[in-house]
Amino acid sequence: MADWLDADALGPLLDLAATDADLQVGFAALDAAARFPLDPDALAQLVAELLALRRRTVAGSPGDTQATALLERLRAVRPKPAAAPFDAEAVAKQIHTAVDQLMQSADTAARLALLGSLGASGDRLSGRASPPTRGRSRGVPVQRATPPQPEARRAQLRLLQGGQRRQTFLARAEHVVRCWIGPLEDAETAADQPIPDVAMPADGLLLQAQLYWRDGRGVEHSDSRTLLLPAERDARSGDCNLHLTVPEGERYVSADLVFRYRGRIFEAVRLEGFVLRPGEPETPAHTLSLRVQACRREVPGIADSPAVDGTLVIDAPPPSTADAAARLLLFDNHGAHAFDLGSSDTALRWLNDTLHLTETVVVRKQAKAGLSASDELDPDDPAVLNLLRTLARHGANLYNQLRDSGYRDPGERLQLLNRTGDHVPLEFVYDRGAPAEDATLCAGWRDVLQSDAANCPVCSRVPLADDQRDRVPVVCPLGFWSLQKVIERLDPDAASSAGASVPTAARRSLRPIDSALFACSDKVPEADREQLWAALTQSVAHPVRAADWVEWKTAVQSDPALLLVLPHHDVDQGLDYLEIGAEGLSHAQARLGREQLLPSYINPDTTDPGPIVLMLGCQTAADADGGMGYVELTRRVQQQHAAIVLGTLAKVLGRHAAPVAQELVRQLAAVRDADTDFGTVMRRVRRRMLGRGYLMALCLVTLGDAQWRLAPSQAAAEPAH
Repeated sequence: MADWLDADALGPLLDLAATDADLQVGFAALDAAARFPLDPDALAQLVAELLALRRRTVAGSPGDTQATALLERLRAVRPKPAAAPFDAEAVAKQIHTAVDQLMQSADTAARLALLGSLGASGDRLSGRASPPTRGRSRGVPVQRATPPQPEARRAQLRLLQGGQRRQTFLARAEHVVRCWIGPLEDAETAADQPIPDVAMPADGLLLQAQLYWRDGRGVEHSDSRTLLLPAERDARSGDCNLHLTVPEGERYVSADLVFRYRGRIFEAVRLEGFVLRPGEPETPAHTLSLRVQACRREVPGIADSPAVDGTLVIDAPPPSTADAAARLLLFDNHGAHAFDLGSSDTALRWLNDTLHLTETVVVRKQAKAGLSASDELDPDDPAVLNLLRTLARHGANLYNQLRDSGYRDPGERLQLLNRTGDHVPLEFVYDRGAPAEDATLCAGWRDVLQSDAANCPVCSRVPLADDQRDRVPVVCPLGFWSLQKVIERLDPDAASSAGASVPTAARRSLRPIDSALFACSDKVPEADREQLWAALTQSVAHPVRAADWVEWKTAVQSDPALLLVLPHHDVDQGLDYLEIGAEGLSHAQARLGREQLLPSYINPDTTDPGPIVLMLGCQTAADADGGMGYVELTRRVQQQHAAIVLGTLAKVLGRHAAPVAQELVRQLAAVRDADTDFGTVMRRVRRRMLGRGYLMALCLVTLGDAQWRLAPSQAAAEPAH
């Protein structure tokens, strides 16, 4: 027997690992004489073995054979010498971190090794033949020969206080919110919507459950655990115990409960219930409610997608709180936290006015000097520098508000779900300090805008101290989050609607950009229109040009993969519309009102995947009396079964929309790597276009799943001769 593991500790360890309790609980049963930490390989081995035991969910201890096998495994794990006694809590944190890192790692081999150790042999993982494993195949998506059966599972919970079930919270008491996902169980609090049909890996999903609540005093309460959801639709996940303490004086709890897979939201629900004082009896009117807030159930099938570092949810405050502004909630591997950015309207109004004016000034100055449009950003142009400085100051103000309320940057990839009409311009957040009045562009700006590097080669060498953030001598392009991060904006209503065009295991890639439909307003200069059309004919095998919305509606019946429109946006009698075509057309030909924007103009046959829609043009994002701002417009378009919709945060110069559209078309059509995702391409386009002097590149915003892959077009796939 290994001297670091007492035989008496083995039975309790196996019992706990084999129950529905949280994975971490099992480690508390290890003998106090054990010495940790384990080396990484041993830790991963132990995690995998306990996951395997837990997955079986047997009642009581495993049989003698299983216990003996595990004992041999544990005896082979030699811990590093340690002077300190065994700390169960510290080990639990190690295990929890290891599970998160392994399951969210971009290293496919590491994930397969972990999943494979739940039952697949080493021979099978290495590609050699081995006897088939009992049950189902492991580590690969489920392949179904028959149509899948409807899901019968829902998020459910049981509220416990002092070991007793309750239908209300108790003031001055700690509670256990025991949650799981499974078939509906009588007398349990269940979500108001079931999980729809969804394919998932054969080994199920390791989900991170996170609970968040901010009480009436503004104090935040959060907890996080993991649970395993089996692939079988009639199987129940393990239980997950989350803890919530309700202070004195509270009368109502409205808490957010989020289940995340590889960082992306799988299910988000809201738990609401009354709070009673000690001794106050519960009545039949006291019931808990669990309502679905967001559903992204398609993500499980895409196990090789880049993990999201943090999920941000813009949500209206619960009706039971006194908060007036929408909340910005962050869920990441460190927990959950809420932020108040205040109003972003001032920054957006300034940008709408100043960006358009600055671009106009630059273009007129070039024309007056007899110069053609420059193909590089002028780092010495006073108008350009003033715009970038002021935009960075607005962005620094947004960043300071985040930072002051405890924001910690989770990483490069962010998922943003917007459940309100409010728009939080995360793309404009600037994290390199407030530029001084005479700040210039940093020395590394050219190199970084021509690369896909994560850091500026110059600015990253010099850490920015807190006492230097008030007056920074340079503006670094990678200080702006639109150029630094991949921000995946999702509309939960569109993404979770029936038949929404979202990536799945079977539909991982968008269609090749071999067909396109193009239309344009005559507000865009004719030379720019023709150059864009020429670029389309060179890059796309089958482009079609529509002169008006009537022709567009007919041409879209052929399901083109790319829809490119440069419209003019305006308002008439309080109703806004998009206008294309030449001057003198009838309203029926030239104008498309928001109330007319139906599937027949975007994806009439609901082809999957839906098209990429590039909607660039004068004021297509400007707020107008009719209310078709960026959020409303792109949401409306995506709800017509579009995969990706691209618009702008501010009104832009018409003559700049065409060159930016050309670059987008070139980048999309030039994709040769089938693993390229849209979010990465979009960030690259912003950088390249800003480097060429098109300031509107900072305003490009996409709505849709950034993990869509871009299939190489026929032209790009053919080898050069």
